Amino acid sequence: MKQKPRYDEDHLPPPVSDDRLGLHPLDFLERMFSENGWAFSRPSVDSFSAVTRADWTEYRLVFEWQRESQVLAIACAPTLTISEEKRACLSHLVESVNLELWFGRFEFLPHPSQLQFRYGVPLYMLEESGNNEDGEADEMADNARFCSRVARLLESILGVCERYYPAFRYALAEQEPSCDEMRLALSVAEGRA
Repeated sequence: MKQKPRYDEDHLPPPVSDDRLGLHPLDFLERMFSENGWAFSRPSVDSFSAVTRADWTEYRLVFEWQRESQVLAIACAPTLTISEEKRACLSHLVESVNLELWFGRFEFLPHPSQLQFRYGVPLYMLEESGNNEDGEADEMADNARFCSRVARLLESILGVCERYYPAFRYALAEQEPSCDEMRLALSVAEGRA
């Protein structure tokens, strides 16, 4: 019988050292937000937060750099407060939505009762080193690529939140929405009137 490979920390690649990492990943975000004139705050070296407005509502974005695992954790919370009575109804909807998602997940924050979308991306998925003719990394091009990837990631995350926000609002507004009503709320309209 073939034995399962076991998790062995000795065979994992070592984390990137702070010296090799260069600029802190949240410094990129800070630069990107300030260059675009977007409001943000940096409560600590490893956390960053901002508020952005989309079509349906305002979203609070929180980025945390997890140094040990080298993951950029992103949370996006719509302006949506959930009463205890509605939480049970909404949790079924959140479970259904999470089954449809290809990345990230919606979850509840305990106090105040809010909904947020969470996603973690390993740093290696965001960076790509470009080399010039001399074989040296072109820092400016790397920064631009990193910012471009983060911007596309933010667009995707906000797109997911905007996609499901009407269904969450509908579930909060209705007494006990039926399955057909929820299916209609989750449907995607195509075209324009």
